[in-house]
Amino acid sequence: MTRVNQSFLRSAWLTVCCLGLLIGLIGEASAQSFEASSASKNPLFQQGVPEVPNPTPTGNQFAAMGQIGGGIGPISNASALPERYSSNEDGSILLQSGALGWSFASGVPRYGMGDIIEPPLAIYSGDTSAPANYWRVRPLQPGEILKVKLAGSAAYTTTALPEVTIVSSSTNSATVTVASPRPPELIVGATILGQPIAKIIGETGVLLAGNADTTITNNTAVPITPQTSYYYSPHAEKVFAHQPGRVEITWVTRLPVEGNDIYGIKKEVFAVSANSSREVKTIYWTEAGFDGPSVP
Repeated sequence: MTRVNQSFLRSAWLTVCCLGLLIGLIGEASAQSFEASSASKNPLFQQGVPEVPNPTPTGNQFAAMGQIGGGIGPISNASALPERYSSNEDGSILLQSGALGWSFASGVPRYGMGDIIEPPLAIYSGDTSAPANYWRVRPLQPGEILKVKLAGSAAYTTTALPEVTIVSSSTNSATVTVASPRPPELIVGATILGQPIAKIIGETGVLLAGNADTTITNNTAVPITPQTSYYYSPHAEKVFAHQPGRVEITWVTRLPVEGNDIYGIKKEVFAVSANSSREVKTIYWTEAGFDGPSVP
C-alpha cells in the first residue's frame, strides 16, 4: 500500500475549501434580483374588442383567456447591453432571453388509482348536506330505465341500451359476425354477448375477449353495454377508481325526490391519478396447479 504524504492531504483540503468559498461568492453575486415587468400583448386580454372587419363585434366579451406561457427579451432598443436587457446594478449580469410556462397538470386528481369513489356530500339539488343512505351505492348504469331529474331541470326518462344485429356467434369462439352497417356504439371496450370487445375487424367482424355466451345462427339483436370509466363491485357495494384519467359518473337517489317515480341524479366529472395512494401488491395465481403465494 502507498503511503499518502500528509502535506499533500493538507494542500488538497485547503484547495477544496478555497473552491467552496469562491463558488459561494459567485452564487451570492448571481442571486441578485432583477427588475421584472409584465404586459398583456394579446388583444383578448384587453377590455376593448379585437380589430376585425365589419360588422363590429360586441364589446366586453373577449376578455376570457388563460395565458399558458411567456417569454423574456429586450426591454429597450438601447445600444448598451445593460440598458437593452434586464441586468443587475453594475451591468455585469444580463438576462437576454428566457421562457416561462404553467405546469403541465390542468387540475388536481380527486382520487388515486384503486381509491373508493364516495357519493356526493350534498343532496341532488346541492342545497343541503345529504343524510345517511341518501344516495344509492350503485351509480346509474347504462341502459337502466328510470325517470330522473337533475337540479334545476325537467324530469326525463333515461334511454335503453343501443343494439347490434348479430349474424353469427358461438360459445366455442370469440369471433362474432355482425350485420352492416356497424352501429357507432360498437367500439373496443363495449360489451356484447357477455364479453368485452377486444378488436374490431373490418365492417362486420368483432373479436371478443373471450368466447361468446350465446350461439346465434340467425340475425338477432343484442344490447351493447358501453364501458364505464369506474368499477362498481356488487360484492363490496362500492365504486372504485380502476383507470386513470377523466371519469364520469352519475349518482342516483335511493328514493324518489318528486312524486312516486322521479329520482334525483347528480353527474360528476373528475380526474383519477395514475398513482395509487395505497400499497401496491403483486397477485399470484394460486389455483389450477399454480402454487404462488397468497396476498397478505
